[in-house]
This record gives sequence, C-alpha cells and structure tokens, in this order.
Amino acid sequence: MPLRGSVIFVSVLLFVTLGVAWVKGYDFVMKHAPKALPRFYFLLALMRVLLIATWTACYVLLVSQSADESRSFVVMILIMYVAMMTVTLIIRH
Repeated sequence: MPLRGSVIFVSVLLFVTLGVAWVKGYDFVMKHAPKALPRFYFLLALMRVLLIATWTACYVLLVSQSADESRSFVVMILIMYVAMMTVTLIIRH
C-alpha cells in the first residue's frame, strides 16, 4: 500500500519546521549569545531526534498496515532527515 499524501505532507512539514527552527535559531543565538551555540545545537538536536522518532513510532505502530509500508515510511524519513541536515548545513556553514 503506498503512503498517503497526508502522511507525506505532515512529514515534509515536520522537517521544514525543524530546518527553519535551526536556521532562525542559529541566527538568533549567534546575534545575542554566541557562547550558547553548543547548548542550542545540543537542545535542537535532541528535539529533532525525539520528534522524528515519535512521529516514526506513531506511524509504524498506529497507522501502518504492513511491514512493507513501515519500511517505506522509515526509508522516506531517513532520506528526508539527510536532506534536511544537508540543506541546513549548507545554509549555515
């Protein structure tokens, strides 16, 4: 069974939101408290992992109807994560 459009939309929205939070937060922290940048990065990395893991677990445990659907969702999430990290690192470094 292919992934639903709403699931893909919510996944993309989650990653866009996390990417924008990183870029805007980085600018804000660099402007107001550059020494706090490692703490900001750690907290945002923790939030990223928790939100993405929670979204993935909820989908796999509550929505997915087959192992193949779960696998394709996890692969999609991993590809989106790599894309988000690549884009945000290119923008900020």
